[in-house]
Amino acid sequence: MKIAQFFLILFSFTFLLGSCSEDADKNCQNLLDEQRYSEVANASACDSYERASAYLGLAGFGFASFLTEDATDNLSKTLGLDQYTEKKGNLEDWKDNDKGVLQYYEKALCLVGPDSFVQVLIDEGKCESGNRNINENRARRDLEISFFGILGELIVRMYGELDIDRDGTISEDELNQFSGVDSSVTVSNSEASSLTPDNDTMQLVMKTGTVYLMDINNGKCLFMNRNFTGVVPSNFSTSASIFSCPFSTASSIDSLVPLIKVDGLTNIFSSGVDFTVPLTFLNVYVQRAVALDEDLSDIGFAEDSEFRKAMNESVEKLDNGGTCDNTASRIFGLIESIARNAATSSTNLSQKNLLSISEIRKLNSTVAIPSVNCGTFIPGCKAQVTDGRLIYKKSAGVYTDNYLDSDKATIESALSTILELTTESNVTSGTREITFQELLCLSEE
Repeated sequence: MKIAQFFLILFSFTFLLGSCSEDADKNCQNLLDEQRYSEVANASACDSYERASAYLGLAGFGFASFLTEDATDNLSKTLGLDQYTEKKGNLEDWKDNDKGVLQYYEKALCLVGPDSFVQVLIDEGKCESGNRNINENRARRDLEISFFGILGELIVRMYGELDIDRDGTISEDELNQFSGVDSSVTVSNSEASSLTPDNDTMQLVMKTGTVYLMDINNGKCLFMNRNFTGVVPSNFSTSASIFSCPFSTASSIDSLVPLIKVDGLTNIFSSGVDFTVPLTFLNVYVQRAVALDEDLSDIGFAEDSEFRKAMNESVEKLDNGGTCDNTASRIFGLIESIARNAATSSTNLSQKNLLSISEIRKLNSTVAIPSVNCGTFIPGCKAQVTDGRLIYKKSAGVYTDNYLDSDKATIESALSTILELTTESNVTSGTREITFQELLCLSEE
């Protein structure tokens, strides 16, 4: 279901809720029916439900707005966002406290919104005196108008931020512009990273925790003091400390780990991007989604009700698991697999800089993982290679365990940006914790 179709269902329901309010003050209700919203909003004699309804009317979030045949073809236009455009030089004015449409949703929610929501608005200085008190029970119809106020604010924020040309569709180009993605980056999966296996050296870990670097060609070892480093000394093959690997039994071996050199990563983001706005949008979206669900529950809708299912279907437009196939999302996911376990120091490396062989092949399918028969050096050895240990290029021929010390232009910048934007280790649909990768999949194209 497209977002616009979902909102048509919701507005139909809004009309039904509004028509059921038999205890509304007749005078205030008559003024609402006549769409004299300013009079009701400013009338202290009208109750919170009526005034909040008036504010939503001033915002253009009413059933009448959706009666036209093409109302859901362009939600930006239907909700009045088309008056804020780049051509007019007022693209961001929709959220202006004095002349923007967003202010009306906030004023409505100051009157009827959930406690946590109202408290935020109070802290921001957006609620006037005479608004409802925190911890005060809300009437059912206040809950109903609160739900639609939050819903309206959420969709206005979404289209206000993302639908830059105000045509009612969130395109991939608009999404990239909002999220700071460099649209010129069109690499394939195999080009997203430059990985080179070390065909001469492998890390060998004993069950005692002792770690060695092993020369694949001759079975010689170098003791690594249990710090699990994958950086091979420049004098490894000639070092006086190298010796025949001292293995008496194959059962003493825990794992064999090939070394994978990271020589470069694709940075999908434009330089100098300020991620404050998209990250704030993600936080706002999560807060609103939770508040919507709570209001529906308080109103009395069961979790399995069709209306609540329809609401969740729309919310999941962004809570989508980040599994789309556009370039930005694909590359983000691939590099995030490195970033989430990258070491920032050269200590406690046992579980750092490790990546499964299957993930390494996703990053670059052309990487030839060294095939080592450890039985050549250790009778009876059948240890399997399941993970690779990453090391990052620092300069020509020089590598490091700490990605922060890696080449800034080709590695460090890409990993640091991804880490900044990653809000959880794995993207899972339905978590209500929206990730940046899920934002990259929001396009309606």
